[in-house]
Amino acid sequence: MLLVTGATGHLGKAVVNGLLQKINPADIAVLVRQEAQATHVRDLGVNVQIGDSSYGDVADAISVVTNTPVTYYSPSLEEFTQALTQENVPDIYIGLFAGFSSAIRQGEFAKTSGDLEQLLGRKPSTLNEFITSHYSSN
Repeated sequence: MLLVTGATGHLGKAVVNGLLQKINPADIAVLVRQEAQATHVRDLGVNVQIGDSSYGDVADAISVVTNTPVTYYSPSLEEFTQALTQENVPDIYIGLFAGFSSAIRQGEFAKTSGDLEQLLGRKPSTLNEFITSHYSSN
């Protein structure tokens, strides 16, 4: 199972669409904060999780369920762009990824609503429910 964050943005949509060309939609999960914008990814057949969870929260939840330490580290923008440059990522993508990273830091994706529950006709799974159902060895 691959977990994609930010799947409602331009980059996230591209990542999900790229993955769909290579793997089964049931093997893709997306974590989004804005429920109303989750419609397009749900229509693709991927698992949609709505939450106001940080990347650190996701790492912590996976650590608990798998009993394996998972650490989230958020590099500075300079560290991030240097690492991408060292890996020979094209400049156009470095700029795109850096912009996305900056938007996350500024809270541009930190909005939630009850729209998905209304669309689904049920409460969406919580982050912990999702992590447990997909990563637990039980």
